[in-house]
Amino acid sequence: MTCEIKDYRFIVDVMLGKLAKWLRILGFDVLYYSNINDESILRIALSQNRILLTKDTRLVLNAKKLSLKYIFIKENNCFYQLKGVISELNIMKDDLCILSRCTQCNTPIKHVQREDVEGLVPDFIYNTVFIFSRCESCGRVYWKGSHQDRIGKILDRLFENKKPG
Repeated sequence: MTCEIKDYRFIVDVMLGKLAKWLRILGFDVLYYSNINDESILRIALSQNRILLTKDTRLVLNAKKLSLKYIFIKENNCFYQLKGVISELNIMKDDLCILSRCTQCNTPIKHVQREDVEGLVPDFIYNTVFIFSRCESCGRVYWKGSHQDRIGKILDRLFENKKPG
């Protein structure tokens, strides 16, 4: 099953790495570079039709000049940054493709055979978990663990009191 969020593709500035990771957890296509200049961010946003997420007022001014879509992030706390983006774009929980992208490199992850990850995960995990996904780009392996429960609780908080329509 392929899950894809087509409407929203982002590029985030260097100050928003944690936000980039969380947007990827939610299934969004998010470009993040830990070392990139403003001109390159703007060029990529323009050429790939990406929404710019930034804390940089100078970057906002330049985005306006280019008529780029952008969201100015005012919050310092990642949870509230994420809540702000979700609110600004009126994203609903049902719109998400949770845990469908690699949090490290942004590539969509694919389900793999259990045997394909032998030796790549701790023995305990290999012996107790039967469903795995893997990033074809960087090789990172994913499986259902307690982190998914924590993600679920955060999602419940993000979307509390948010009703469709």
